[in-house]
This record gives sequence, C-alpha cells and structure tokens, in this order.
Amino acid sequence: MPKKPFTAEEIAAQRERIMDSASHVMAEVGFHHLSMRKLASQLGMTASNIYNYFPNKESLFVHTRRRGFELAFADINEQMSEHLEPRAAPNNFARHLIKFAQKSPGYYQ
Repeated sequence: MPKKPFTAEEIAAQRERIMDSASHVMAEVGFHHLSMRKLASQLGMTASNIYNYFPNKESLFVHTRRRGFELAFADINEQMSEHLEPRAAPNNFARHLIKFAQKSPGYYQ
C-alpha cells in the first residue's frame, strides 16, 4: 500500500524543523562547514531527504536567513507594541534586534 502524501502543513513543519536545526549547526561551525549529512543525522533522516525540502545548500541558507528575519521582526513587533513612544522606537527596535540576534545566533552567522 502506498504511503499517504504529506499535507502542506506537515511539509511546512518539516522545513521549519530543518531550518531550525541548520541555524544551530551554522551557529557552531558556520555556513561553509555545514554538512548536509551531519544535519540530516541530527534530524534522524538522510541527506537526500533534506533535498526533498530544499534543492541545495544555498537554498537552505537563504530560507534559513529569511526565517530568522521573519522570527526577529515578529518578536520585535510584539515587543514594540508595548512601547508606543515614537521617539524611543528606533532605539527600542535596535535593542530588540540585537537581543534576538544574541538569543538566536544561528540565523545571523
């Protein structure tokens, strides 16, 4: 009996899982030393399986960076909504961006 295809939500969740793991590996060793085999091993899958979600290492890098910025801006937006003073906004924005980058360095290595 053939395997049931993954839903769009399952595919998106797996892509996020791969990107999260990739961000941790890149924080440790950098992009150029990111091994798809090592990443796959940490995820409990084969390297070829990762290529079902990302066509190549560069695509994984770009999507991981984009995800990092999306997460950062969502976090900043949430934090900034508490501080409505317009003159303080630029400093608050910068402070929250730095705080997020320190908390999630793999997205910014």
